[in-house]
Amino acid sequence: MATGQFLIRNRHQNTWVGRVIIPLSLTSIFNGRRELRKSLHTTDKSLAKKRSLSFWVECQSGFDTLKNMSNTDFSFKTIHCFTKFLSDGTHQSFGNNMRYIETHDALGRKHVFDLDNPEDEKKFAQEMHQNANKLLTKFADQPDILERLLSLNDQAYPPTVKQLQEIQPETPTPFNEAIDLYINKLVTQGRRGKKLSARTVSGYQSRLEFWKVLFDKQMIHDITLKELSDVQNWLTRMPTNYTKKGFTTAQAIKMAKNPDSQHQIISDKTRAEYLGQLKGIFEYADTCGFLTNDISRHIEIPNTKQSKSINRLPFSNDDLKLIFPDKEYGIDFGFQHTGVNSDVKFWFPLLAAFSGARLEEIAQLKTDDIITCPDTGIVSSYNAHPNTLYLVRLSLIALGV
Repeated sequence: MATGQFLIRNRHQNTWVGRVIIPLSLTSIFNGRRELRKSLHTTDKSLAKKRSLSFWVECQSGFDTLKNMSNTDFSFKTIHCFTKFLSDGTHQSFGNNMRYIETHDALGRKHVFDLDNPEDEKKFAQEMHQNANKLLTKFADQPDILERLLSLNDQAYPPTVKQLQEIQPETPTPFNEAIDLYINKLVTQGRRGKKLSARTVSGYQSRLEFWKVLFDKQMIHDITLKELSDVQNWLTRMPTNYTKKGFTTAQAIKMAKNPDSQHQIISDKTRAEYLGQLKGIFEYADTCGFLTNDISRHIEIPNTKQSKSINRLPFSNDDLKLIFPDKEYGIDFGFQHTGVNSDVKFWFPLLAAFSGARLEEIAQLKTDDIITCPDTGIVSSYNAHPNTLYLVRLSLIALGV
C-alpha cells in the first residue's frame, strides 16, 4: 500500500479507486477477470489509503474463504455480487457443543445451517449458492429483474417472476404526465441547480415532446430495458428535419423503425440531444419515485466530440489560388453585407491563412489591440490573447507588414 499499487485514480476524475488483484486460481469464478475495483468515494488520499487497505483485507479474507470451500459452484458476474458475499462471507463458528455454517449467497440472502454434521452443512450451503447462481444466469439479460433480485436480501426464498412484476413504484405515473411535470420543473427550477433560458427550455421541450408521442400514456415504470435498447437502435435512423418535410412525429418514428427506408438520417449530435432528454426524464422520474429502479444509466449518449459524420478536407493549392488571386486579391469582395466592411474581408482570410489561428481568436481582435513598439519595432498587444498575438505576429511578418 505504501507504493500506491492498490490505490489508483482516473486522470479525468479526482475520486480514488481501490484495486485488488484476484488470485489466478479464482479468476474462473470471476469470469476471467484479473482484478477488482471499487470507488472509495473520496478525493482525500490519506482517507483513500485507509479505505483501500480495508477493502484489500476484506477481499483477501473472501478469497481465503473461497479457496477453502472446494467444489462450491460460485460465479460472481459483477463486483456487486462479490461485495454482497463479502458483507458477511461464509463463516463457521465453533462452540463447546455447537457447530454451524452461516453464509450469504450471491443474491445477498442469509442462510444458517446447524445440523451437527459438517458434510451435510457444506452440502446444503453449496446447493443454496448454486440456486442463487442459476437465478443470476437466468436473468443475466434482464438487468432490471436482476437488480430487484439483488435488492431482496431478506427473502427466505427467491421471488418468482410474477412477484417481481407486482412490485410497484412509490408513485405510479404515466409517461406523458411525467414529461409535463419535468418540463414544469425545467421552467421553474432549471436543471442541476442552474436556471435555464427560455430558448434553452424551448429546445429541451421539443425533444421531450418527441418522447411524449412515443410512450404516450404508458406507465413510466413499465418501460423495459428491451424497449430502451430497441429505441436506441432505431433512433440512429431518424429522418432529418421531418417536421419541415411535412411528416408527423409518428410517421418519422415509423420511418426510423423500418431498416429499409431510404432517407437522410440525423447526425450524432442531434441523436445525443434526443437521448440526453430521455435520460433526463428518467433521472427525474427516479428522484420523484415514479420508478422502481433507475434505468437512465442504460442510455448511451454518443460522444459527438469523436463523431466522424463531418469530414473536412484541407484546401488544395488550386483552392488557395482562387481565394488569393495574387494582385487582384481584395479588389472585389462582392455584395456588401451589413456589419462586415471591406477591411474585415481583406484581413480575416489573410490572418487565417498565415497564422492558423481559430476563427474566434481572429474575430475578437481589434485594431486598437495591436501596437508596435517605437524602440524595437516589435508588434505587441495590451488586450489580445497571448496565443492569438503570437500567431498574428507570425502572420504579419509573413505578410511583410
